[in-house]
Amino acid sequence: DAVQGDKSAKALLDSIYVLRSRLDRAKHDGASSDVSLLYAGLVKAEAEISLKAPMLEGYGDFLDFTFDNLLSALGPDDVAIDFTDLVTESGNHYYLAYVTRSDFDAPELVNVFLESRLDELGIPSDKPWMMYSGDNAKAAYDIIWAPLEKYLKPGDRVFFSPSGILHLISPSSLPSPDGRLLSEVYDIRRVSSVRQIDREIKDNADVAVF
Repeated sequence: DAVQGDKSAKALLDSIYVLRSRLDRAKHDGASSDVSLLYAGLVKAEAEISLKAPMLEGYGDFLDFTFDNLLSALGPDDVAIDFTDLVTESGNHYYLAYVTRSDFDAPELVNVFLESRLDELGIPSDKPWMMYSGDNAKAAYDIIWAPLEKYLKPGDRVFFSPSGILHLISPSSLPSPDGRLLSEVYDIRRVSSVRQIDREIKDNADVAVF
């Protein structure tokens, strides 16, 4: 749709969702100074996106989507993993994930990995399949998925929203510590955004498995 076709708009929409999630968490923790800063950032981002509103189909639906909507959509065996990435002033490229289960009071922010750790595997860009075999596969699991395991249990349906380089990686094809593929341990569903989960579950539609 139009939202997906406008990359700058999608980036703004994603930033609004992240800011809202962090604002919910800061309110829950009673961090008043963080609440003020996050609220100011949210107001600015929503002002910017409002300028694009006439050309964005689904804009209103997006702004109506809240953390409570996500909680109500998730079942007891569902997990939402919403990745985001950021580059610091020193050039470090971090990947973080907001992890949500239906019984969470707020998303859990997990510092997952530095992109340089994947670069160190030395996998040529024209041979991405090398990530899924041998020592590379185990290393990729340790980097990308191991930090998330504490929030998961076997059999969970995991809604996975990628960011950055993760758009090119299939977590389902990585091996778990017991030798099985992650797709054999979890029901991993790739979604373009966690906002998609509510619609997909309600419509009983299939979400692409990667």
